[in-house]
Amino acid sequence: MIYRKFKQIVAVILFTAMFAGGPAFGLEINWSAPTEDVDVFYRTEGDADDTWKLSMSSNQLIDAYIIASAVYMDFNSDVLLPDSEEHAVYKKAKTYFTPYRGLNLFKGFEKYVNGNDVNGDAVAVLLAYADSEKEDHEWVEQVDSKYRQGIFKEEASVIEFVDMMLSFYKVTNAEGFFEDNEILFNTVSDFVNNKAKSSKLNELMETLNSYVGVDTEISYKVVLTVFRPSTASYYSYKTGETQSVISFQSPNDMTLNPYKLDFDILTETMIHEFLHFHVNVGSQSALHDLKSKGYSFKDKLVAKGMYSEMPLETQLNEYLVRAVEARIYKAVYGEIYTFSNLMEKEINFGGFDRLLTVYDAFSKYESNRGKYPTLEDYLPEVVKIFSK
Repeated sequence: MIYRKFKQIVAVILFTAMFAGGPAFGLEINWSAPTEDVDVFYRTEGDADDTWKLSMSSNQLIDAYIIASAVYMDFNSDVLLPDSEEHAVYKKAKTYFTPYRGLNLFKGFEKYVNGNDVNGDAVAVLLAYADSEKEDHEWVEQVDSKYRQGIFKEEASVIEFVDMMLSFYKVTNAEGFFEDNEILFNTVSDFVNNKAKSSKLNELMETLNSYVGVDTEISYKVVLTVFRPSTASYYSYKTGETQSVISFQSPNDMTLNPYKLDFDILTETMIHEFLHFHVNVGSQSALHDLKSKGYSFKDKLVAKGMYSEMPLETQLNEYLVRAVEARIYKAVYGEIYTFSNLMEKEINFGGFDRLLTVYDAFSKYESNRGKYPTLEDYLPEVVKIFSK
């Protein structure tokens, strides 16, 4: 069974109080060893001399948070469980969880969502919680500071949120819902595992790691959900000497149908999100440095689409990530595949009119790795392309 039994929680549930007048949560939590809450579909350690490893998994607590957010929005989100009446698992979730809309924990829940989507920082908190082996509340330290600038600035607010989600999970018997729908989750697991073993996934990961020039240990993780089928986000945090980079995404195709799976899209999304970790900081540093030297940049780099309205830094990141992703795919699949499946759609429909120019600029990096050992070393040369 893919959705393995959620770790037993030492709990006292004040069920009635949660619906009206009582505290938001009625649980006393045993915080020990939460790592087993993750269901791993696929794992590779790379070769013996590799500094990277990769896993693909799901997480019940995060799925429960997505469903709770949809409940709060009365299932009117076009991102979370979209078109809930058209897809059986979404319709079942709506029927099963809607009666719990009166839980007291939903009072003030607006801070845990972002418009019609989940709150990215809340996902980061749950990822850190699930991946921690620390006892008591020490696991909070694993939540990277970049995710604690808003509602999770105080340690108590982090703990309160996780308490609340564990409470929601327990009082709704979310485990029972997941078990009742295990056919879908088993299908996803088998699909991912079989495709990962028969694809060029490991070669892509090896090429990525070599391309960016990383020499420290990185644990790459893909956390999959069928309850948020349209978007993807990347997260990162450090545990001891190990850097974790996570792509939180869907295994589905572009139709938003939870039953339609697409491994090519899954892989492209994964590589894209992982690259943001390697590109964003260097990109922003190069942009700031060039501006200080008198270079100027237009406010709009992306010609159309959603990214065209985003800050300059975001547009630059998206351009660079797409170009580097294409170079990696070219090395593994060849140029014809890369142009047909990755670049063409971005140039013609995504608004990235200059993507071919940026893509070509990385050929100098590839032939001069002695001068530019890491991708970050070379990024200032590419960022200059966008100056006026």
